[in-house]
Amino acid sequence: MPKIAIIIKEIALDRRCNNFNIALKNQIKQILLIINQHGPSWKPGKEYYHLLKRKKRRHIPLDWELQDYNRLIMNILNDKENDIYIYFKEGFLQNYFIFADGNAWIVIIGEDGIIDTAMIADNYFNYLDEAKGYSYIGKIKEVWQTWNS
Repeated sequence: MPKIAIIIKEIALDRRCNNFNIALKNQIKQILLIINQHGPSWKPGKEYYHLLKRKKRRHIPLDWELQDYNRLIMNILNDKENDIYIYFKEGFLQNYFIFADGNAWIVIIGEDGIIDTAMIADNYFNYLDEAKGYSYIGKIKEVWQTWNS
């Protein structure tokens, strides 16, 4: 069984036991610490592509600059009540963590700490469906509570 399949199985088991995977939460915590220290990291040249795409779709105001978009992302990542999911599909080189505001916005970040996208999911709950490969990890506040675990 591939390592990632084992991890996802562990997450499901831990979720049923209401005791989330500590190692996974520590990995997420490290990503959040780095982003909070250095700001969001994008694939080279993709930050402006995503900024323009969000403006075109009217997800953000047309007068927003990259710093405004990055501030929105940071607010989503730092709201301790927001949810975290993990996403994996066969053929992916890494897992992706999804930080979700519980309503519309999601931020997708790879294990490498690079932002893949930040967007409004048109059908939020359908987008994050477990059948599509998303597994719920917990709240951001739960990640910070595992600091010394």
